[in-house]
Amino acid sequence: MYVRLTIVPLLCLFCNLLTAQDLRESDFTRYSRQEGLSDDNITSLVQDATGYIWAATSSGLNRYNGSQFMQFHNTDDSLSLPAEEIKGLVFLGQSRLGVRTGVGLHMINTATGDARNIFIPYKQKKFQYKFNNIMSVRSCNNGDIIVLTRPGIYHYDKNYRLVYRYDHYKDSEITQPLIFGIGLLQLDEQRFIITSYLGFYLYNTVTHRVKKMEAADCPLLAEYLPLSQSKVFQIRTGRFFILPENSDSLIYVDVPTQQKIVSRLPVLPYQERLIGERSKLIQVNDTLFYFTGQVSGFHKMIFNPQTGNAHIFPEKYFAAYSCNSLLKDRDGYLWVGTNKGLFHQHNRQGRIEQAALPLSINTAFPNLIMDDVYGAGDQLYVACRENGGLLVFDKQPFRFNKRISFKSYAAAADNIYCLAPADEHSLLVGTERPLLRLDLQTHKVLQHWDLPEYEAADLQTDHRGRTWITAANIYTYSAATRQLTPVNTATPLYRGIQRALRLGLDTAGNIWMAGHGLCRYNPFTQQFDRLVDTFPYIKMPDRQVNNFVVDEHNTIWCNSNNNGLAGYNLRTGKWLHYTRSNGLQDNNIAAMTVVNNRLWMAGHSGLSCLDLATLRMVSFGKEDGFPDLPVADGSKFYYDTASRQLSIGFSRILVKFDPESLLTTMTAPPFFIENISIGDQQEIHFPAKEITTSWYRNDITVTLGSINFLYSSSQRFAYRILKADSSGWQQLGVRNTFNIASLAPGLYRVQVKLFAINNRWPEQVQEFTIRVLPPFWLTPWFFGLLLLLAAIAVYTVFRWRTGILQRQLASEQSLRIKHEELNSINEQLAEAQLLALQTQMNPHFIFNALNGIKRMILEQDISNASRYLSKFAQMIRLTLSQSKQSFVTLKENIEYLESYLQMEKLRFDDSFTYTIQTDDELADEDITIPTLMIQPLVENAIWHGLMHREGEKAVDIVFSLQGEVFTCTITDNGIGIRQAEKLKQQRKTTHRSVGLDNLRNRISIMNEKYHMDCALTITDRSDNGHHNTGTQAVLRFKLTDL
Repeated sequence: MYVRLTIVPLLCLFCNLLTAQDLRESDFTRYSRQEGLSDDNITSLVQDATGYIWAATSSGLNRYNGSQFMQFHNTDDSLSLPAEEIKGLVFLGQSRLGVRTGVGLHMINTATGDARNIFIPYKQKKFQYKFNNIMSVRSCNNGDIIVLTRPGIYHYDKNYRLVYRYDHYKDSEITQPLIFGIGLLQLDEQRFIITSYLGFYLYNTVTHRVKKMEAADCPLLAEYLPLSQSKVFQIRTGRFFILPENSDSLIYVDVPTQQKIVSRLPVLPYQERLIGERSKLIQVNDTLFYFTGQVSGFHKMIFNPQTGNAHIFPEKYFAAYSCNSLLKDRDGYLWVGTNKGLFHQHNRQGRIEQAALPLSINTAFPNLIMDDVYGAGDQLYVACRENGGLLVFDKQPFRFNKRISFKSYAAAADNIYCLAPADEHSLLVGTERPLLRLDLQTHKVLQHWDLPEYEAADLQTDHRGRTWITAANIYTYSAATRQLTPVNTATPLYRGIQRALRLGLDTAGNIWMAGHGLCRYNPFTQQFDRLVDTFPYIKMPDRQVNNFVVDEHNTIWCNSNNNGLAGYNLRTGKWLHYTRSNGLQDNNIAAMTVVNNRLWMAGHSGLSCLDLATLRMVSFGKEDGFPDLPVADGSKFYYDTASRQLSIGFSRILVKFDPESLLTTMTAPPFFIENISIGDQQEIHFPAKEITTSWYRNDITVTLGSINFLYSSSQRFAYRILKADSSGWQQLGVRNTFNIASLAPGLYRVQVKLFAINNRWPEQVQEFTIRVLPPFWLTPWFFGLLLLLAAIAVYTVFRWRTGILQRQLASEQSLRIKHEELNSINEQLAEAQLLALQTQMNPHFIFNALNGIKRMILEQDISNASRYLSKFAQMIRLTLSQSKQSFVTLKENIEYLESYLQMEKLRFDDSFTYTIQTDDELADEDITIPTLMIQPLVENAIWHGLMHREGEKAVDIVFSLQGEVFTCTITDNGIGIRQAEKLKQQRKTTHRSVGLDNLRNRISIMNEKYHMDCALTITDRSDNGHHNTGTQAVLRFKLTDL
């Protein structure tokens, strides 16, 4: 049953309360193709879980993060959009975004970036496009997707497999216009209503059955079933708003509670239906809705979910635009998609108010600059330079009221620099000429003073109510006497600043004056008692103080040209210094004031505020609602303690704002790593805290993401690779991508940072790690494998070498045994050879001796022959004794030689002499020498050298030792070896002497066996230049231990 209600006054009050803060187009920022949109005609808007705004247009899809639009288009990529023109967007779950087009459904996973297309198949390819004009898409609780097109309805599971299809038309009807599907509405968990030009149909997702909807299926909707032309809007499952055709009513239907509530639509003053066929319902929350208009704009609707009552306001917003979609984002700001671009609500109204000058003032005074501001009553007075005069503004509403000129007093009187109260009812106005006192009620000049030389540059009221004026001199104004009194400035301290251009007051009541430095005047002692003329600087020191203020802690904050902000503590004498690098917007400061222990500063780039307790600085600018104009040097703030409003002029626009509300800490925008690209093959969306790549794919591009729709121009990015705690940040500025290349294998910690250059919100830092895998030949398992193979190889080589060594050892042992046997045989052979040589030498000696005896007998020398024979017998005994030994002592050898030489002396009578000499260091009993080696040489010297000499015959034998070398030198004075050889040739004897040959053979055998390095040299003495004749034989060998 219908329940028709009239909106009661209580509901009107409820609605009025909710709409107290109305929508104004001026509170919206417009985005168009010029700002990066793919097209100005916005067809649908959604916001994903990350915070991105997705905007569908007639030419492509856009994703916006507050800084830039990312566009998606139809390309030759099979995963790109099916078409450029997008009909609508809908989320089918938390991260599955469905994009409806006229030729298919495009699916985007907003969490991973994966995309795919769903095309309804049809057996005749040329008619497939008719099946893919997507009219509506809905998702089931289990993740399945229901797709409605003109020809029918199609059920896909969560894995995009077609599980059921309903084609309303036969194959023979495909060539006709298809009008079955219009929209999908969810009736309950299992059933969907299909709105159609043919009536309402039901689809059951469990039984996979499509049927014409009957009254019994839903009695509340029974009257709309047959060929209904009603417009139906769904709020949630089983709850709808129905706009019957040609009706002025909006009907709320609640199937679960079986409610049906009718609300009347307001009558518009123009010939247009408030809601029509083209209208869309946008739900902001349970009570606030927006309806897009049939032709243009949109309307607000307040809904009471308890009663079902709805109230639609007739006010049309954005009436000049065709509004296709609206979205309330997670921060509560409204987005409006129109045919002329995208609008975003910045909602700055109420915090910052601006009052611009009328065109007539701007035209008459094009160079006007606002300077000082003072408030009295419900008006603000603004001093203007460049002949702008005194401007009057109303506080509420905040707007320009009028301009006051003082040109009647002087030509330069409209060039005004400063304002200060003279008393409760009048105002001191400091002009270039003269100083005026103005009545605040009548705006008439009550007094004026002509100040010599210079303008009244500044005014300051002290704790006693006196007003200090700085011009060519310093004056004080007394409200009681209404007179000016000059101050004595003829002191060195005041002359140190040359001329005061700014005045200030400290907590003790002292007056500070600024010019080329700062000096203090003590009003109690009436003396200048302090001078400050050295200031911190950036590049060039400058004493000119542009402006200053003293805070409640008696710190003087001042600015000199190009040198930032300097703070001087009067108690400690220490300085603080701030520049652009510390967050200051400008190194030149135009104006400053202290409010609630915060230092406010203005300049060419906007406003800054320094918290004097925490020394944290924040900045403000165009994004906050301030004019995009500079504050002129010398301008002044005015703080209204009653309204808690701070005012200042931005060149030609007066601004007032609540500083406390402006300082409300902003929530930092979402910050995340959007994707990481590895080479040109792999792209990871919203990566995990650790990514892994290989050594040959180490070219990594990182894209940072931030959702900041209000203050994106003030945000900046930075990154660093942590090598130590001192790793510095690499500044990226507004660029949100960076590249890391040529990383060696290892683990790297990478930090990324989002911060505001105006310090409006705390910086955010995210961290992830990159693990670069080494090539397989540098991995531990490869090293382990190498070690294993090396161990096997070493073991194999060891076994092989061991076998070789064992065989070699056995061979060497066998060889050694054979060598020992051979050496034994060789020794035996050598002994035999030596013995044979010795025995061969004995007959030679005997032969020579017998020849001597024979000669003596023939010569009848019987006595000598007898003695000779006795000596010969003795020699035979010695020879037989020594021939059995290889070595004998030197002493035995000498005895043997003595016996032989005495025997030979008998043959030659007294004509033969001999000597045997031995070095003192020779121990003749310890030294052993080879047997029968020397006697043959002596015998050879006698028989071949002396035998043929006439006269005296001599043989000298010398034994010596040098180191280990033993030398025996035998020298005779015979005919010499050369003459002996000649005689031998002349006689043509066939006898061949074997004595020397045997000796040399013995030497060779001795060297081989005993390694004695034995050598024999025989020389003719005449070869060495001697006049004497004879032969010298030298036998050398190393002594050996036997």
